[in-house]
Amino acid sequence: MKKSVRIIALALAVLLVCAALTACSAAAKTEGKYISVAFTINGEMYSGSDAEGLILELMSHGKGTYTVADTSYDIEWSLEGGTITVSNEQGEMTGTVDGDTVTLQNIGDSGIDIIFAREGSEAADPANYMTEE
Repeated sequence: MKKSVRIIALALAVLLVCAALTACSAAAKTEGKYISVAFTINGEMYSGSDAEGLILELMSHGKGTYTVADTSYDIEWSLEGGTITVSNEQGEMTGTVDGDTVTLQNIGDSGIDIIFAREGSEAADPANYMTEE
């Protein structure tokens, strides 16, 4: 009986460690510098030079910076599944992570979504977000 309890306890400990490593691994894969490539206002997409100038840098241990017009703000971020939460003194933003893109949704209840792409990745190519006029 004692041996069974030890085996079960050991199995649970291994599962917890694996779960923690998987969560850390997903966050570590998300770390990096992201540049704004597009944004939508009430469903209308803007890209190219209209969308340039915002930088989202996700660093280790849930720290980072959000840069607007050469002014940087410290942020904290977390990732659960494909959902990212970014927060600072001004409030909290949520969105999604999909490969090399981070989309922050409905920022400040404004109806604005901002799409960031990992700097240097194929996702950062402005042509991916150009709309026909």
